[in-house]
Amino acid sequence: MLYVMIPLLQQMAPETGAALGFGMILAIFLIIIIAVVFFVFLFIFWVWMIIDCVKRKMDDTEKVVWVLLMVFLGALASIIYYFVVYREAKKRKS
Repeated sequence: MLYVMIPLLQQMAPETGAALGFGMILAIFLIIIIAVVFFVFLFIFWVWMIIDCVKRKMDDTEKVVWVLLMVFLGALASIIYYFVVYREAKKRKS
């Protein structure tokens, strides 16, 4: 794959040579790595909040609503749940 991309990038900017092509490839690779790590973290956080919601002692209706929100809205609902329920319960324990 890299053997195909480097000549194409050199054709786009022939005056700078292969260094620009390699730099662009490295930058794209790093962006992909950072994005993958971010989304893995977000997935783990999402699962953690769903598990916390299912185990937490609260009204069954409230629990079902939170789980459905987290399933359909994903990370957004998990972040809201973290600040509204999880963090507030942690403050009350302290």
